[in-house]
Order: sequence, then C-alpha cells, then structure tokens
Amino acid sequence: MNQRNWHSTAHGIGWILLSACIAISAAQKVDPPEIHSARQALAAKQYQRAEELFADYVQSHPGNIDGEEGIGDAELGLHEYEAAEIQYRSVVFAQPEFWIAHKNLVIVEAALGRWSEFDRERALLRGARERGAPGIDTRDSDVIDTFDIRGEHWIVREYYEPVGRSLTR
Repeated sequence: MNQRNWHSTAHGIGWILLSACIAISAAQKVDPPEIHSARQALAAKQYQRAEELFADYVQSHPGNIDGEEGIGDAELGLHEYEAAEIQYRSVVFAQPEFWIAHKNLVIVEAALGRWSEFDRERALLRGARERGAPGIDTRDSDVIDTFDIRGEHWIVREYYEPVGRSLTR
C-alpha cells in the first residue's frame, strides 16, 4: 500500500472511530444522581416519591426534558391522566421526536376516552416508523390498552413489525 492510500485509509478509519465514540457516548448517557434516584423510585412504583424527586429536579433545572417526562411518568403511575397529558404535551412541544412521550400519550388518551387523540398519536408513531425516524424502533411495541380481569393485569400491544411464531401484529 502506498503512502497516499494508507493516509486515505487512516483518515477513513479515524472518521469511523470518531463516529463510533460519539454513538457510544450518546448510548452511555449517565443520568445526574437526582434523576437516577427519581427513576429508581419510579421503577419501585413509588410514584408519589418519584413525582416529588422529578419536580424538585425540574425546579432547579427548568426545561429539563428528562425531568419533565419523568413527572409525566409518575403522574401516569398515579392515574393522574390529565396532569400526565399536560407533562407529555409539554415534552413533545419542546422535542417533537421524543417518542416515549408520544407512546405514553396513547395510554393517557385511551384512559381518558379521547379516541380521536388516541388515533392521532398512534398514527404519528406509525408514520415515524414508516419513514425511519431516528429514535424509534420498528421492532418496539406500543401499549394501546391495559386492563385488569379477576385480579390479573393484561396489556394490549401493537407491533409495527410482525413478530412471533405466526408473524402477527
């Protein structure tokens, strides 16, 4: 390999490595301790505590999307659907492609019986998947309803990409 080809190859490899480092650093995003504690409370189904922790964080970090979305998640867990809707709408206003907020809006609108909004949010998610929007995976499922029957909790999901033995949606 002559020096020119080697330089060109090394330059290309350098760009690939830089791109990989950027992707890795984005994937390894570390939450601040306050957000981490709030997420732990959320995971433990301590929704009231999670809401307080996220709200405290947002108060000291106004406009923080992760904190705003976390408040919505806690309110959703508390079945405070109107409050959760306000939070999620605020998040998607600030970041229209924050897909988890759109997915949660589907659940909120179903709980509130707002079927036109429910359909609009689902159509938005489907359109994002069809155009290959960044941050949304075609293999993900969307929760479209949850209910309890005889003490058992059931979750209804829609799969954009057919999955399972029968390749069903």
